[in-house]
Amino acid sequence: PQNGYGDFSGTSMATPHVTGAAALVKQAAPRFTPAQIKSALVSTAAKVVRGPSEGPLSVLAHGNGLLAAAAALNPPATVSPVSISFGARQPGTPLSSTNNLLVTNVGAATDTFRVSVTSVQGTARLTVTISPAGFSLGAGATQTLAVAATLSEPLNETIEGYLTIQSQNTERTITVPYWGTFLLPRVNDGGAVNAASIAFGPSTVAAGGLISIFGTQLANQTAEAVTLPLPKSLGGVRVFMDENALPLWFVS
Repeated sequence: PQNGYGDFSGTSMATPHVTGAAALVKQAAPRFTPAQIKSALVSTAAKVVRGPSEGPLSVLAHGNGLLAAAAALNPPATVSPVSISFGARQPGTPLSSTNNLLVTNVGAATDTFRVSVTSVQGTARLTVTISPAGFSLGAGATQTLAVAATLSEPLNETIEGYLTIQSQNTERTITVPYWGTFLLPRVNDGGAVNAASIAFGPSTVAAGGLISIFGTQLANQTAEAVTLPLPKSLGGVRVFMDENALPLWFVS
């Protein structure tokens, strides 16, 4: 562009940037395993991505945030896995789930870490506890954390947030997002229609044509494709026909 600035999106743009950032992490920490390189990139991401209404986006839409290469070069610790999923569950069902995280001190000296929980979406009926919530680790040592999630009563919504693990030596942090849903998508009867006429039936939709799908709980947020070819994942949503992912234009 003449003004020197361009706005692009999609995996074809993201992949080379992430690959370059991974190469920088590998150069800065040549002993890191592939899993630790992934952790350095994901767990230090900046939480600055916002949706159309300036509110926070779902974890399914933005992951753990915007890749921050400078922070990824010097994380206080690495973690495995880099995210926690409580899965998709039937609405109104209880939740009692424990996931383990492995935290490794990648600093040069013994450090003390504190873990806190931030809820982004969901209600106070969800309780997430960490054990231990504080611990000391020698350089290169690993600590197992038990992340327990329980409900005081059944839910009919999506729950998500993140854990923050902070180094006492450097005050730097890494974060681990969590997500789960008690909402199941449902397509209305006759809900797949011609996008122009909104007519239903096999004779109204031709191969290569646009269709609209109406239902409930089909997406956690509104998103619109901004590049061609159209993406096959948009706003955390994917649509399949005969096991083939379809290109998406808009979800809400």
